[in-house]
Amino acid sequence: MLANSVLSRRAILRTGAVLAAAVPLLAACGAAPRAGGTTAPASTGQTTGAASAASGSVAPTPTFVPVTAALPSPATSPARLAGRWTVLQDQDFQPAMNAYVRKAIEDFARFQGWALDTSYVAGFSAGGDLFQKLGAAVNAGTPPDLLGKDLSGYQMKFLGLLEPLDDLAREMIARYGDPMPGTQNDTLIDGKWWGVPWFTRSGGYWGRKSWFDEAGLDMVMATDTLEGLPEALLKISDPGKRRYGWGMTINTCGDGESVVQSTCMMFGSRLTDESGQVVRLDSPETVRAVTWLTSIYTDPKYRPMLPPGVNSWTDPSNNEAWLAGQIGFASNAGTLYAQSRQEGNLLGDDTYLLQQPAGPDGARLRGANGNRFWVFKGSKNVEGSKDFIRYMLDPVAQEALWAYTPGYVLPAYTSGWDDPIIQAEHNSRAFQPVALATPPYNGISYPGKNTAAAAAVNSQNVYTKMTARVLGGMPAADSVKQAAQQAVQIYQQYGLKGKE
Repeated sequence: MLANSVLSRRAILRTGAVLAAAVPLLAACGAAPRAGGTTAPASTGQTTGAASAASGSVAPTPTFVPVTAALPSPATSPARLAGRWTVLQDQDFQPAMNAYVRKAIEDFARFQGWALDTSYVAGFSAGGDLFQKLGAAVNAGTPPDLLGKDLSGYQMKFLGLLEPLDDLAREMIARYGDPMPGTQNDTLIDGKWWGVPWFTRSGGYWGRKSWFDEAGLDMVMATDTLEGLPEALLKISDPGKRRYGWGMTINTCGDGESVVQSTCMMFGSRLTDESGQVVRLDSPETVRAVTWLTSIYTDPKYRPMLPPGVNSWTDPSNNEAWLAGQIGFASNAGTLYAQSRQEGNLLGDDTYLLQQPAGPDGARLRGANGNRFWVFKGSKNVEGSKDFIRYMLDPVAQEALWAYTPGYVLPAYTSGWDDPIIQAEHNSRAFQPVALATPPYNGISYPGKNTAAAAAVNSQNVYTKMTARVLGGMPAADSVKQAAQQAVQIYQQYGLKGKE
């Protein structure tokens, strides 16, 4: 067995990189389907393997194979496996990344000689609520061992789903520096780490520079304020060419929830007071935000900038529309950019990450989160999962992931931001000040700390249901009041005041 070899850890890392390059990753394990069972559409752009001279960024070729053999040192005693090592995998909207992570899990288990049971989270939950399924498994004494995903640590801790990982998190911090502020908000709870930061996910607003140039607009200035966006995006739209400026939905899905929440926050709306105890959603600021946002989808003057069926979109839809060359501005994670780079098409050279538009009061929301590793309460393979986390955080494995998903998967720890792979990519550099912002914007908990109740408001889609009622004809003030009442009920269910 390989575990008995005398190779050093670093030698195994480097050897694995050479061996892996012999077989393209996607051919070896297959590109996983995207959420919803769809696959990425074929690109309509031209392809090129060259770097963009304008941006200075480097596009990996479609056959680039990341390191998947960054294994723990054979000099350390491998953990004894109890039964099967059960790993849940997040199904990211980045198919090549899904393939990379799946192969890493399989390679690690094979190296250790472990029996493996792995599935995507969607398959595990089988259409039900993930937290309910995890709770049932934990209570039955059959929890999965490990999951790497962007979830609320507060909510999982409140539900009693987690094993603390304080020792391992502090070990990683000692090696790689402080984690990003946004990651700390939801993982370091009452002075103890309940998960281990894995990577930062880029996200925000993305623009197609050539469309703005053709319209005679400076892209940065045209997108500088939220209230100025509609007029600018109308100017870059041309329905006759299937060009639509506004590539954002407020349908009930992750992207829609994010758009509604951030719009409300940019207008000065807040879910709670600073204590995080009392719901403040029913406010003039929220009514103004909801009125403004829903008008984008109902006022006939904005119709030319709206893609057909935009308010039936789900999370993969704006990725698909972007890659098909149909939208010129979107709020999204960096998945759409990374995929265009991997496919080597010219769309990647035309895609730029833009700073958060300023709200009516001039304030900008800046902060980032990312994926963390979680180990579940009652796991019989805690130490084995910790070894895998060490494996995935090794600099060789991290650098491979950064290179394979350019502009999307970014360092979770301060030491990574100086890496040449990160600094060579213009959109990664553009996101650095967002990731390092302190105090970070942490979603609807802002300006208070994250809570399990706020996470539940998010997961129950309180915000998109609020805008859906307005689109259906309910006055904005009435819908906001109803949303606030729902939020109060959720907060009280979690043992918080909810109202004064």
